[in-house]
Amino acid sequence: MSSFILLFSNVAFSDNSTSYNSNTVAVSVNTSNINDVLTKINPSVVGIIGVYNSSAQISYQSEYLDSIAHGTGVIISSDGRILTNAHVVKDLKSIVVVMYDGKTYEGKLEAIDEFSDLATVRIDKTGLTAAKFASSDSIYAGQSVLAIGNPLSMSFRNTVSHGIVSGINRGMESNYRLIQTDAAINPGNSGGPLVNMNAEIVGINSVKYIGSAIEGMGFAIPVETINYVLNHFDLYGKVVRPNLGTIFEEDILSKLGLASNNGITIVNFEGSSALQAAGAVAGDRLMSINSESVNSIIDLNEILKNYMPQNEVKVKIKRGVEEKELTVKFN
Repeated sequence: MSSFILLFSNVAFSDNSTSYNSNTVAVSVNTSNINDVLTKINPSVVGIIGVYNSSAQISYQSEYLDSIAHGTGVIISSDGRILTNAHVVKDLKSIVVVMYDGKTYEGKLEAIDEFSDLATVRIDKTGLTAAKFASSDSIYAGQSVLAIGNPLSMSFRNTVSHGIVSGINRGMESNYRLIQTDAAINPGNSGGPLVNMNAEIVGINSVKYIGSAIEGMGFAIPVETINYVLNHFDLYGKVVRPNLGTIFEEDILSKLGLASNNGITIVNFEGSSALQAAGAVAGDRLMSINSESVNSIIDLNEILKNYMPQNEVKVKIKRGVEEKELTVKFN
């Protein structure tokens, strides 16, 4: 058994990969548990290779080999369903899935949702090892996680990096909240799983900050969003979202990532706007939907996950100092 000992003062935490003795205040981190996690998850992690459509706007991944893209995916059902990022597969005219044992299969794009950056690919193969999902309420800052993927090229297939969940509910130029991690994520890791020490998926690695003064800031799409998208894929073949037909602007606090209770301001309307039809005008601030506060665009998108087109909701707006409640029927 491989392990190392850390000594702390007044330490108090627990994780499936750690144990501590409160009398001696000594923490033992069991590094052999990483091997156990990899034994479970590696058979579910795949490589995705494809050739770009000639009309595609080529991404950074094409720079490695003659417009050939590569990324990562994870098997989520034993009959050949694979979850990955939408940006990995959206412009590919052909898809090849590389299994953990090196065998390859033709992949077919099954469903894609660029708004959430998630997609599913199907291969004609059964009896596969499907990864399990963690429960969304089991994810917390400080939790030990592993990122598995294919950085830079397929010669680095199933590379693993170890880190923690650095933060949850992060907004990072995204449409939904993300998980932040310091586990190393590089080009090619996109679409691969971020897993806890039970080998359960907590997120799908999607993006990272890059810069000479930036280290250890990667982001993953959390289980809650994954389940939402997969449920819509199963029911409708795509994600069906309600629409307010409105362009909003956040206040300066929200733009800076600080707490705000000023709502989001209506800038303009698009087409037959549901919000405009209910009586809202440009300059109004949207404060809440069915009593759930809206203080950022991400807040709004997260709330809209709970509704479908044609649903009716009670919306609170603020016009100057006056508050109004409107009944809105989503487009």
